[in-house]
Amino acid sequence: RSDGTVRAWGNNNWGQTNIPAGLTGVTAIAAGYSHSAALRGDGTVALWGSGEWGQLNIPSDLSNVTAIATAGSHTLALKSNGTVVAWGSSNWGETNVPPGLSGVTAIAAGSFHSLALLGNGTVVGWGNNDYGQITISSGLSNVTAIAGGAQFSMALKSDGTVTAWGWNVYGQTNVPLGLSNVTAIGAGSAHGLALRPKSP
Repeated sequence: RSDGTVRAWGNNNWGQTNIPAGLTGVTAIAAGYSHSAALRGDGTVALWGSGEWGQLNIPSDLSNVTAIATAGSHTLALKSNGTVVAWGSSNWGETNVPPGLSGVTAIAAGSFHSLALLGNGTVVGWGNNDYGQITISSGLSNVTAIAGGAQFSMALKSDGTVTAWGWNVYGQTNVPLGLSNVTAIGAGSAHGLALRPKSP
């Protein structure tokens, strides 16, 4: 909300809608399968819900965070120096940030994989690759935004087009023919979304 507070609703089996008392100054939020995250204006992170896989174990020295992402059982944080910190489940390597990764401008988390957008418009992925969700095309460039679903990935390019790859059993990587002028993207568990300007 504009006053920096958060509201949550829905399944609360793991306490993922039990917002910590006194949570204020929030500038961004993210929802995982069984936990929730909030980024405060001072660059710190608050987490609540299930911590079964360590996804609530915020590194003690974590600071200067500019973006957050959550997924099934892990959490990602982008720092102001362009590096990424990850914690939680690493059963599929989703928290194993590639050594030397820097120059990151955006992050996204899929159920068992992670994505980073670099300042040069390219994408790096790590974690589970059973469906090719982190097999980035060598020709993928000029990317301005990324999103991660259950086992698939999406990228928005500077020309307003969208590309997707990975698990496609429900057609989630079948980007509609002729889709253009996209300004934002989002990925659900098994579907993709694109935001376009309102038609005249």
